[in-house]
Amino acid sequence: MNFGLVPLRSALIDLLQQNHEIEETLKQTHSLAALATLENQIRPSFTLLVEHSATLCTQTLKKLEWLENSLDFVNIIVQSIQENTENYLILLDKYQQDLIRIGVDNSIEAGHIEQWFSEWRQERLQMLQQWQPLVEA
Repeated sequence: MNFGLVPLRSALIDLLQQNHEIEETLKQTHSLAALATLENQIRPSFTLLVEHSATLCTQTLKKLEWLENSLDFVNIIVQSIQENTENYLILLDKYQQDLIRIGVDNSIEAGHIEQWFSEWRQERLQMLQQWQPLVEA
């Protein structure tokens, strides 16, 4: 979830840089032919440039306002994902070998146990794939 100002800032700086390049070209141009070539380059109108910049700012502000109004929800989602990931890592790091040992001690083949872990990994991946569009929405 990217709610920062970095993408907006990058887009505006890119537009500004392009403007500076045109300005530098103008400063270094001393012939009428070069000026005519510069004038005939395809560029958006100033009005369109201003409207586009304002739209970028408005979209970013709407995202930030939504985030401000939905911060509790976002915190719950982030906390839930963090807890789920921590529990999964604990399962893999701490309990997987214990479960394999207990299974083998109870005459369960290690291959079956590994298959169960593989199925759990696959189910977790499917859950995350289904969860992501919900968070994005």
